[in-house]
Amino acid sequence: MQAEGTKPGHTAGAHCTNGSCLLPIKKLPLSSVTDSVFIAVFLLYAAQGIISCYFSGKVAKLKGYSTHTAWAVAGFFFGPIAVIESAGLPDLTARKLLLELVDRNGH
Repeated sequence: MQAEGTKPGHTAGAHCTNGSCLLPIKKLPLSSVTDSVFIAVFLLYAAQGIISCYFSGKVAKLKGYSTHTAWAVAGFFFGPIAVIESAGLPDLTARKLLLELVDRNGH
């Protein structure tokens, strides 16, 4: 049985244009989707910032730098780039130990 006011072969409630019929789809409000994507991206960025903050500060401290807090802040804002850069710092602890060994041996 066909509903009143519809073309033959078309469903009641369908929107027909140029011979094609689309069933009505309930759309989510765009703001809720955008908000959830924004929150997910923000949480991922914050998580990688905290992880990079920890590792860049830890590496700088192990290498003997008193500015390991500054490296931790750089790790938060610049992420893995700061971790790579802190890994490339010269090792002041090893340098100090080598100088002590040289002084002990009298060379």
